[in-house]
Formats: sequence, structure tokens, C-alpha cells
Amino acid sequence: SPSNSVGSHNSSIIQVDIKFESTLNWMTNYSDILVFPPLQYQCSPRFSQRIMITTEGYLETTGLLLNDTNTYRCTSTNLTGTIVLRLNVTGYVPNQPVLNVPVFTNDRGEAIHLNWTIEESIIRPVDNYILFWRIEREGDDEEGSRRRQNNENNIQTTDKSYNLTDYKSEAVYTFRVVAENNAGLSQISNEIRFDVDEELQ
Repeated sequence: SPSNSVGSHNSSIIQVDIKFESTLNWMTNYSDILVFPPLQYQCSPRFSQRIMITTEGYLETTGLLLNDTNTYRCTSTNLTGTIVLRLNVTGYVPNQPVLNVPVFTNDRGEAIHLNWTIEESIIRPVDNYILFWRIEREGDDEEGSRRRQNNENNIQTTDKSYNLTDYKSEAVYTFRVVAENNAGLSQISNEIRFDVDEELQ
């Protein structure tokens, strides 16, 4: 447990990794509580009901959720100076998704069907996915070479699949996907290349 002493801008930092039903109890330097009145803290951003500092100087957290992911700063000032406490609540981002090989939805090539798999768990939930794709297509330049498009498109979905209907013929696509929750983004998936003309043959 970290300790603290009263003085100008003294600080302690606690890092809490969110797990299922996490609980943490922490107290400032015991001598400070004996000598001075109970410490009152002003915290920013404001704590949720799952995080609180008692009037006795205890920091208590119970059942932390991914929504609590943040860096909290609490201060208490009296005649002797200021105590600064920092609490880092860090959740777990989702696991890395695996993008499967795209296929057309039917022989007419109405849409490119993409789907992916991921290992989900209680401590690594998924709120949504972001699918990225970049287009390469036959250019109209003098050499007739394939021109790469620098812009990357993306779409957000809660499903583990997506049908791309507005695709371009004579184009080569590259696809990637990431998973997201309140703690952040997962590692980006494997990248898969899809040649429209080759697949339609």
C-alpha cells in the first residue's frame, strides 16, 4: 500500500486493473489522520458510486466496471500543505479479432461478405467493432497501372459480420477489423486482400 505525508503537492499514485468484482482499500499516512482532522478530498472527475474516499482517509473501490476507466485526481488542503492523490483505473481492452477470408454473398456478386471471430470474456467484453477497408483500383493514367487509394473507409457495427454492397469492380480491397470497449481498442486484426475481378471469375 502506498503511503503519503502532508506537504506541498505530495502525491501517491495507485493503479487498479479492472477485474471481475475488484476491491481495493487504501488509507493515507496514519499519522496524518491522528494529528489533523479527517481529510476531505475534492476529486476530478467525480467518482462513481463504486469509488469513494471516506472521511477517515480511506479510498474504497468495489466492483469496478469498464465505465470507471479513467485517471482520477483528488486533493486535500490544510494549513500544512496539499495532499494530491491519483488513482488510475485501467480496464482490459478486448482480445484481438481474427478476420476470415471474404466471399461474395452469391454467384452474382451482390455483396462482399466479411466476418470475424473473437474470444470474449467477462473482463474483456466487446461493445462494438470497427471494420476498415482500403481500395486499390485500375487507374486511368498513361501507364494503365493500378492506382492505390490513400483514403481508408470504416464502419462501426455490433455484429461480427458485414456485407459490403457498394464495392467497385476492377478493384482490390484490403480489410481489417478492431474490437472496442470502454477501456479502448483491441489490437488490429490480420489484414486480408480481396481482388474483385479474380473472385468473380
